[in-house]
Amino acid sequence: MDIETSSKILDISAFSLDQSGRTALKAGNHERWIDRLDVPEYALDFYAALEEAVDGDGFQDYLVDDKYFSGNAANDSRFSVVDGSRYLKVYEQQCTSLADKDAKNSEANQYALAVVAAFDRDHPEVFWLDNQTVVTGRYLYNSQTGAGKLTTYLVLKGRATINGVNTDVDMRADSYIGEGVIKEDVTLRDERIDTIVSLLPESWDKVDAINHFNRWLTYNNEYNTIVAANGQGYKDAYECISALDGREGDRGPVCEGYARAFKVLCNKVGIPCVLVDGDAGGPHMWNYVQLDGAWYGMDVTWNDPSGGKPGAVSGCETDTWLLVGANTRPDGKEAFLQSHPVSNKVSEETPGFTNGPVLSKMAYEPHVHVAGIPVTKVIRKPTCLGEGLNRRVISCQECGAELSYGEETVPALGHSYGAYVYNNDAKVGVDGTETATCSRCGAQDTAFAGNKKLKSVKIGANVTAVPASAFKGCTKLTSVSFGNGITSIGKNAFYGCKALKSVTLGTKIATIGDGAFQNCAKLTKVTVKSTKLSKVGKSAFAGCKKLKTVSLKTTKLKS
Repeated sequence: MDIETSSKILDISAFSLDQSGRTALKAGNHERWIDRLDVPEYALDFYAALEEAVDGDGFQDYLVDDKYFSGNAANDSRFSVVDGSRYLKVYEQQCTSLADKDAKNSEANQYALAVVAAFDRDHPEVFWLDNQTVVTGRYLYNSQTGAGKLTTYLVLKGRATINGVNTDVDMRADSYIGEGVIKEDVTLRDERIDTIVSLLPESWDKVDAINHFNRWLTYNNEYNTIVAANGQGYKDAYECISALDGREGDRGPVCEGYARAFKVLCNKVGIPCVLVDGDAGGPHMWNYVQLDGAWYGMDVTWNDPSGGKPGAVSGCETDTWLLVGANTRPDGKEAFLQSHPVSNKVSEETPGFTNGPVLSKMAYEPHVHVAGIPVTKVIRKPTCLGEGLNRRVISCQECGAELSYGEETVPALGHSYGAYVYNNDAKVGVDGTETATCSRCGAQDTAFAGNKKLKSVKIGANVTAVPASAFKGCTKLTSVSFGNGITSIGKNAFYGCKALKSVTLGTKIATIGDGAFQNCAKLTKVTVKSTKLSKVGKSAFAGCKKLKTVSLKTTKLKS
């Protein structure tokens, strides 16, 4: 039997599963919105899939290309067409009963909605999506036991049942139905960014850039009082493209358009910048930017007030609300943090991402720093599928500002699979399979270990790790095509594949485990294209009697 249930971002909290029934926020303060959430591995993997879906590289552009909205694309590891609706898979998991399904369905739905919300705030360059986010769960189960497989999907386009009502859903906004108009405005966006950045002085610093971006946005745009008053107007007043294009009247940006455009410009030149929102006399969005390790407030919208002459240049443009601190009184009235109280809510019905950067108490003023002792900060811990990030920081002894730093990526851990357990699926003339579970994230892997009939393997681009012993003893395996996503080869992964003749690993491989290709007696050539390879395990190629050529491009190999 098949059950479908749906959730909408405005119907339930986008933050679930702490003791209050909401998604727990991580301790500390974090720049990226996704890093503020305490979510499981599969939710971070889904976030990465969304990033791939909008990058316009022609590969798995699920949120751009027409074929995924028309249903003409073939099903793959992420995309599916079910009963005419088009879905992006979030997670697939086993449930032991209907009650277990209900709990896991609620959990996966809310994690997925939280990830989409964080993605929207981390990626303001994505301007063509609708604000309607629907997540659905499909459950195939045994009607007698209630056990079955639950798959959680993000609805790209189709019909979904929300609170008992059959509803039309489309992730792309009404003005961007079709990849042609999306790509046209993506080109416009990139041209405008390049033009604005090209106007910086030849020798500029970050303060110059921030001042320049504020001036350009305020002198080339007119705040859209029409949309601000009733929410109706030009197609993208709330998006970065409106302010980057320099628009007036009913085509101009509102605060969200200014703030998103400012972050996009800062991203272009490497200035840390985040979107911030709250109730500043009404729903409002602004920015925090980082200089010398401290965070300062920026409100480009309030630097472009209405009240002067009509048009982009009103005569009221200012830099009053530029690089201010929490206690700064830019207009001589309230302190900035009082006039701009932070809630960071994705919608009025949801709690906020309150563990973002902390604003400096005072406005930005350059001064002579006194360097302290270098320390290493863990910015992002590595996960099974995602790289970690460490930052080497030297802070000022007087003000605490970060003076300089170097960043180092930490390779993804790869799944830590335990023993493979027999699946009771062997038949006469058909080999059985085994499944192992990752002790870190719960992902499952079905092994082909010991399969005597397997001759070739093609590993897709979404696979990031080959687990330990996955193909051990596949004695007839002659060829393996590794996807470009592979970062690690597990211990004994291809041990004893004595028919395997050559191996080519892609640009992301970081580790090759102990005994990974041991006793591959016919292996003659190994090519590793990655510059990130840092470890080749013990006996990785022991017993490869015919191995003549090993080509490595890495400069990071340590052991």
